[in-house]
Amino acid sequence: MKTSSQTSPREVILLLLIAYFTFVGGTLYGALYFNLRVASQVLLVLLIGGWLWSLWRQRRPWPRTPLDAPLLAVLLVAGVSTALSIDRRLSVESLAQFVLYVLLYYRITDSLRHGWPVRSYLKTLLMASTVVLFFSFMEMACWYFGIPLFSDFEQGWWGIGGWQSPLPPTIHRLRYTLTNAGIVAAYLEFSISLALGVLFAVRSRWTRGNVIAWLVAAVTCLALSRTRGGLLGLSGALLTFAFLLALSARGEKRLPAWLGLVGGAGGLLLVGAALALGPETWQELIRQAGTVGVRFNLWRYAARMIADHPLLGQGPGTFGLAYLQYHDPAVGFSDFLATPHNTALHVTTDTGLVGLAASLWLAASMAVACWRAWGQAPSRDRSLLAGCIAALVSFLIHGITDSFLSTPLIVFYLIVVAAFVSGWVGDPVQRARERRSGLVLATVGLLFVVLIFAWINAAQFFFDRGVQAGNAGQWSLAAANMERALALDPGMALYEFQAGLAYSHLALRESDSLRQAIDHYRRGLDRVPHHGASRANLAALLWGAGESHAAITAFQQALEREPDNLYYHLNLGLACEEAEDRECAIGEYARVLSDDPSLAGSGFWQKTEFRRQEWPTIVTAAQAGSDDLWQCQLAYFSGDLARAETACRRSVARHSLSAEAVTWLGRVLLDRGQTDEALSWLNRAAELSPTDGRVYVQRGRALLEQGQVEAAEADLRRALFFGGDQSAHRYLARIALQRGDVKTAMREYRRAFPARYTFTAYEIVIYNRQGIADNVVPQFHIIRPTGLVADLYREFLDVCQSIGALEQARLVYDYLLTYDPDFEVLVSSAP
Repeated sequence: MKTSSQTSPREVILLLLIAYFTFVGGTLYGALYFNLRVASQVLLVLLIGGWLWSLWRQRRPWPRTPLDAPLLAVLLVAGVSTALSIDRRLSVESLAQFVLYVLLYYRITDSLRHGWPVRSYLKTLLMASTVVLFFSFMEMACWYFGIPLFSDFEQGWWGIGGWQSPLPPTIHRLRYTLTNAGIVAAYLEFSISLALGVLFAVRSRWTRGNVIAWLVAAVTCLALSRTRGGLLGLSGALLTFAFLLALSARGEKRLPAWLGLVGGAGGLLLVGAALALGPETWQELIRQAGTVGVRFNLWRYAARMIADHPLLGQGPGTFGLAYLQYHDPAVGFSDFLATPHNTALHVTTDTGLVGLAASLWLAASMAVACWRAWGQAPSRDRSLLAGCIAALVSFLIHGITDSFLSTPLIVFYLIVVAAFVSGWVGDPVQRARERRSGLVLATVGLLFVVLIFAWINAAQFFFDRGVQAGNAGQWSLAAANMERALALDPGMALYEFQAGLAYSHLALRESDSLRQAIDHYRRGLDRVPHHGASRANLAALLWGAGESHAAITAFQQALEREPDNLYYHLNLGLACEEAEDRECAIGEYARVLSDDPSLAGSGFWQKTEFRRQEWPTIVTAAQAGSDDLWQCQLAYFSGDLARAETACRRSVARHSLSAEAVTWLGRVLLDRGQTDEALSWLNRAAELSPTDGRVYVQRGRALLEQGQVEAAEADLRRALFFGGDQSAHRYLARIALQRGDVKTAMREYRRAFPARYTFTAYEIVIYNRQGIADNVVPQFHIIRPTGLVADLYREFLDVCQSIGALEQARLVYDYLLTYDPDFEVLVSSAP
């Protein structure tokens, strides 16, 4: 295999291709957005199709590799598993993508054997990764300086601490670069391993210095990703690389000095990573019960899936769908993910124990190929090969806690590195029959991919148009496009649900559309019976159609999957109230208040005679087993500040180290006009929890009321930096008004209004599609702490009236009617 370092026009083409698949086609956005996905598919089909055509035209042999037999076995198992899948529609799409990946592996292997130097690939890969590092540091700079390239970075630490306190108390975790911290870590593991190979392959001191600087930056970014799997993978890569270099130098009487440098560098890199993370982060990584618990739950569900489908699995690409059936309702949906976060479990849930065996065969064949390549590669390429092997090891180790088999970028890197190793092994002599059979199978495989993608994309074209129309409020057009998508792809349950959503909006003005919406949801649920959100949407539609008993049954079924969803309980209570089932209605309404006492301030409870009369009974039922802090919050949102203060003081007396209890006492005292005492308690809360944004919102209020404007602004900005609630913007708006900056005040007021409710992103996790943004049917009732929203709106309206900006107030009013249907109870008319 050629390893020439000379530059050529091919490197420019290669760089453009790798840059595209790194920053566009290989990202989650590239897989999620329709236009980008089609562009990636067309590009890969053209690259592979053109290559196959050249093989046919030039009568060139099919490239044999050490992975031929196991790859064929994996493909055959995936095909059979797809035929027996719990959802063949989802599995056939995953199968087509896998076939395309396999063909890409052969395409790259053949290019390496016929004129494309491995060093050219490495050069372009590292150039692309340099851009990734640039964006990583840019993300950190945006976070630190508050550069609003991302919505989360509206307030940076520099604007708070400045030169006096430049070090922030918390460190941001990379999550926008490559769309996910885990993907960043996996990507950098590959890149660091390959860069180590380059470091010991080049002769120029200048180049080595650049590579060393690059490695320092890459390890820093990997540390900032704060992923345990990433740190484990990097450790494994470093140890593997050092071992292989020692193996290469074993014939020397004395180990070369640079071998010691490798081990020392590896230790320094790990120590540097530890220092970069800091003690707080390491404690968080060790004690992250939340994410550890999520993985254990996912692995538990995966084990149950395997037990039910042991031999051939449940079908490729179906883990997210099966999750709906297997998840523990008591856990909730905090761990609703598309993979089990373990590579072996991912393979086994998709294709069963037979698929796992085929994949282990593939891994063993790759290990043998690495060993053979080590014996055949020229000595000048040994460090490059060591980097490739270290990258593969890092992928396997990271695969213990994550799975990237559905992540195009990581799969692309895996393919490239596997092709590097296969290229070093060489091209075995083939019989004529082998030459022809491989090419025929590849051509058939590509035709299969083209047909599947053409069919799927034709339907998704109309689906995507329907989503755009729905987001623009053009519901007739949205429904028409969803129907066209279903006509082409009737097996896609998502299209049924989205068509039902479009018709549910049309039903607000066309009564016939309500029945169509119900029918679409029922057909979708026939295919996906455990889809809790769609079951709740159907229940709301049935309630709107006057089928109260059917609606109650549907809501109960939705609650079997998500028993803690308070909005399901709310709507079930509404259905029970309409059915005149007093006990059921009171019980469900009480459950809503017990889950979120802030909803006691909603105008919802004043809208019917039943709720007004039964309010004391509902509150009494909700109080069963409640603690003092809950009593404080309920009294506060009900408007009884004296009772709220009493309950808060009891809570603080019993839990003196609870920052939440102390903050609530300060908040209540503020509303009662006892600002000095409130400030003392809020100072105490800041000592107990110095990174809790909610504390700084209330302390900022207190300081503002005392006239300490600068100190108040600093606290409110701390609240935003630490992720406090949006009410901080309300008080920043008041500060701006005091300074006569009306433009800033208006912007801050608009930021203070909260976002609308939507269901969990089922569309993305299960179907890898982005549906209509607001996926809740309008017949599904949402309530909010209306009093707080109404007070904020009235304050905003006063400012709008004073400057003659009533049109802005009207727009906000219309939005709040969709945010909270009960908003008009307290604000009776539009401006």
